[in-house]
Parts: sequence; structure tokens; C-alpha cells
Amino acid sequence: MKPLEPLSGRKKYDDIYRDLEQAILERRWLPGETLPTEEALARQYQVSRETVRKAQALLVENGFIFKKQRRGSVVLDVRPLQIEGAGLHSFTELQKDRQLLTHTKVLKNEKGILPERFASLCPAAGSAEVIVLERIRAIRHEAVIYDRDYFFCRWVPSIPADVAEGSIYDYLENSLALPIGYATKTVTVDPVGEDERQHLDLHGDSHVVTIRSAVYLEDASLFQLHESTQRVDTFQMVDFARRNKYRC
Repeated sequence: MKPLEPLSGRKKYDDIYRDLEQAILERRWLPGETLPTEEALARQYQVSRETVRKAQALLVENGFIFKKQRRGSVVLDVRPLQIEGAGLHSFTELQKDRQLLTHTKVLKNEKGILPERFASLCPAAGSAEVIVLERIRAIRHEAVIYDRDYFFCRWVPSIPADVAEGSIYDYLENSLALPIGYATKTVTVDPVGEDERQHLDLHGDSHVVTIRSAVYLEDASLFQLHESTQRVDTFQMVDFARRNKYRC
């Protein structure tokens, strides 16, 4: 791998931690590989070995490495939180990344009013004009995901038909030049509703997983609300937890 560039001047352990964290996230070290020794990192960053140890302790605490005797600091294939079908990426991006056989069916792509059930997230629910986009996602010829998106017309006046069947975020970022920033999410398990019974291949399931997202631009403006219900067996959550002992 390409060596890390030394940080300019004397840096604290937190700066070193963030630099090493970024290198791991960018997969400059692959899972199972070991970080350079304490001595090598101390020389590279021009700090003491104790400062390097503090940075490594943060990597251990946050699940990026595991300290193993005689092997050193081993990189883990774990990130703090990963949810299949969630995150700030489109279904098309996920499909390409995982090389899945998929198909999208657009049920609705029209102007409408934001439903009142979103009142806790948006005071204008019940009156705000939005683009309502409803789509069914099929994986390996089975309809398993029912997506409902609400884009505020102030930022997204319309969505072309071909875009609705493809990557929305590619269109938002590259054609509309929207600087998408971040999202808040909730994940629940809910009883199957009439829409899910009508559109999804449930195989008798009584519940579905629902992911609800509020998506914001970089200036913290709310521009999209998203609901995705999917068959339970298609949902996967990966988390990392480390036990910390506390003294009373």
C-alpha cells in the first residue's frame, strides 16, 4: 500500500487516529493486514510511542483494529454501523456494488402533498408540495422492497421518467447540483400493511422492516423524506460492540 503522508509538525494522538481511521476506511489497509509497528508510526508522525499507543487505543475502541499478540494491530472488516438498503446511496448504486439481478417498477411519479404522518419531521406536512415517487424493487425476480420518496418541489420540481427507474441521487447531484449532506434514520419492524400485501412477495410474512429517513442538504435544509419497507429476510444490520468495564 501507499505509505501515509506524515502530518506536518507535532500532532496529537487524535490527529493520528483520524488519519489512520481514514486510511482504513479507504481500504489502504485491507481486513486482516497489520498496521506498521509503533516504532514505524512514531517515526512517520514524529511523535512518541506513547502518543501512537493512544491513537491505536482509539482505533481498538471504535472497532477498526484488534491488538493481537505477536501480530500487532490487525485491521478489522467492521465499520461502526452498516444497514443494507440504508445509507446515503441509491438502490442502483447498491445493485452495482453487489452485482445483484434487480428490476425497478415505478408505481407513482407525480406532484402531491406531503402526508400528515410526517408532521413530527416537517411542520409543513399536510400542505407542502412534493414530488411523490413510489417504486417496487425486485431482486432475483421477487418484489422485496417498497420505496416511497417525497422530494420537496422547492429543490426538485420534477423527476424524469427514465431517472425514476434509475439512480435518483446521480440525477440530484449531477443534473440538479444539489449538495446532499446527511440523513437521520429510524429502523422498525412493523405489521404488514395493505400496500405491502398488494405489491411485495411476502411468502406469508406477517411483518416487514421499515427504514425511515430524513435527508438534508449540506446547509441543513430538509429536502427529502423516505420510507422503505422490505421483506424481513432481505434486511441485514451489521454492528460492532466492545464491552467496556466500569468501576462503581
